[in-house]
Amino acid sequence: MARDSFTIGILGGNGMLGGAMARGLLASGIVAPDDLWICSRRGSRGGLPLDVNATRDLSVLAGACDVILLSVPPASADALRLDAPDRLVISVMAGVTLDRLEAIAGGPRVVRAMCSPAAVKRLAYAPWVAGSGVALRDKTTITRIFEALGKTDELKDEAQLDLFTALTGPVPGF
Repeated sequence: MARDSFTIGILGGNGMLGGAMARGLLASGIVAPDDLWICSRRGSRGGLPLDVNATRDLSVLAGACDVILLSVPPASADALRLDAPDRLVISVMAGVTLDRLEAIAGGPRVVRAMCSPAAVKRLAYAPWVAGSGVALRDKTTITRIFEALGKTDELKDEAQLDLFTALTGPVPGF
C-alpha cells in the first residue's frame, strides 16, 4: 500500500456505523466510489452511489481490497473468518481484542478502533490501537482514514480502548 490511493472494503457497510463511515469516506474524497466495497448479507450498496462495489461474499471483499473494515455487531465475531493475512484489517467491533482479530483476519496486520455514526458528517472521534504486525505505512493509512472521518489518536495500550468504550457507551444500533 505504498501508493496514495487504496481500496477499502466495509463488512457491515449497510449498517448504522458502517454506512456512516462509508458516506464519510466518500464525502472526504479519501476513497473514490469505485475503490469502495460494501459487503452485506443482501449484497446491496445501501443507497450509496452505483459505482460503489457490493458483494455478499467475504472472500471477494478480501481479495479486492487493501483495507478491510469490520463493522458488524461484536456477537458476530465468533463466526467471522477472513482469509486476509496480507491485508490491513480494522475493526470497530467493541470488545473484540487484537488477539481475536488476528484469528479472524488470519494475520497480524490488525487494528482495533472505535468510531461513531458522527463519521457521516466527518465529526467522529476514533481512537485506535495497532496489532504487532502493523507497519509504519499502515499507521499512516489508518490515520488518513480516521482523519477523513473526524479526529483520531493512536493508543499504545489496548486497555485504554476498553476504558474509552466503557466511558462513551456502546455505539447506537449495536
